[in-house]
Amino acid sequence: MKPKPTVEIERIADVFCQELARIDRMGGAVRLTFTVTRNYDAEPVREIVSRLIVPAEQLPRIALQLVGEPEREAGSHSPLIN
Repeated sequence: MKPKPTVEIERIADVFCQELARIDRMGGAVRLTFTVTRNYDAEPVREIVSRLIVPAEQLPRIALQLVGEPEREAGSHSPLIN
């Protein structure tokens, strides 16, 4: 089967995150909440800047990619992670 192409129809903003603050299970999906540390009234707080919801069955694949073992798309010569 030919792999589906990856496209970006609308420009998606990159969001800088310092920490994975929370993982919530939501049925067959997982919500990852990311934060950055900011100072408000001279007190540091962890401000939520992004939430990402992914199918739970994709977590092992994502974990492998994060530790430096990127899988390749079927028939592709380039890794999923650059």
